[in-house]
Amino acid sequence: MNIPEILGKKIKGQLKTVNKVEIIDCDNADVAPPFKKGISGNMTIYYEDDSHVYFVEKNGKRVPLLSTTTIWGLLSPKFDEDFHADNCAKKPDYTCKFLNKKGWDELPHEKKVSRIKTAWHKNNKDATSYGTVAHAGMEYLVKHPELTPQQIMAELKYTYKKPHVRDVINSFLENHKPVIDKWIEDGFELVAEPVIGILSYGMAGQMDLGVIDHKTKSIYIEDYKTNKVRPGDEEVFDYMLHPFDNVPNTAFYHYCLQLSTYALMLLRHYPGYTVKTMTLRWLNGETGDVEPIPIPLFWIDTVHETLENMRQQ
Repeated sequence: MNIPEILGKKIKGQLKTVNKVEIIDCDNADVAPPFKKGISGNMTIYYEDDSHVYFVEKNGKRVPLLSTTTIWGLLSPKFDEDFHADNCAKKPDYTCKFLNKKGWDELPHEKKVSRIKTAWHKNNKDATSYGTVAHAGMEYLVKHPELTPQQIMAELKYTYKKPHVRDVINSFLENHKPVIDKWIEDGFELVAEPVIGILSYGMAGQMDLGVIDHKTKSIYIEDYKTNKVRPGDEEVFDYMLHPFDNVPNTAFYHYCLQLSTYALMLLRHYPGYTVKTMTLRWLNGETGDVEPIPIPLFWIDTVHETLENMRQQ
């Protein structure tokens, strides 16, 4: 697989969408706004949420940028949905969330496969929507620290659909607010959901939270995750594709690539600074705890070397 060639085709494929985006005013204090702007060097990066596209304007033309998740997502082996659904349908006791098992024993095999795939799609949509709401809640903690967790929950319930505003989100807010308040009290700059990028790599993204200590020129990168299974505890079924074909294809290792890319972007924005920590904050949906999971810093150099090699190609 020629990743640079694939990325080039993806960039060209986004050009039509990017050219249709309307550039509108935006306020960085808004939570999860439909349109955002960021700065990379002397250029403005634009992001439109509905189409999930990033772009810059250069010499009167719009140039698409690929998202961090798009680039690293190419390293995942393609999931064979038909194959796995077929295997699950053969199991006498298989079940999963949203699976309609009415009349299951009398169903033909093909109907079982179809219902399983439908359940998977519904579960994925539900998990994504819940994650969106949880992230918005954590964003409120930074952008509106004057609000209590209960007031933030009221805002979430007003903005989002009820099934996805789960009660456990209130526990996340209560457990993490003291951490956010302490950083603010210590005088750190907190940047929630900033649009950042590296234009020489043709890429952009949004990290959940950057904590900047200007006194010591230190950067702390935070990213919230709502996975059902704790990142790092996932079962390994396969490995990533080249050049990381010796790395397990699990969420944790994809997050290592993701956060390290954000680190490189922030280091471009804050020259002379040092990344001190990269931390996943796992929002445990069972307990309501916000559990810190460190990402090893050596991944930053690994990702930089990989991206530089891709750029040269």
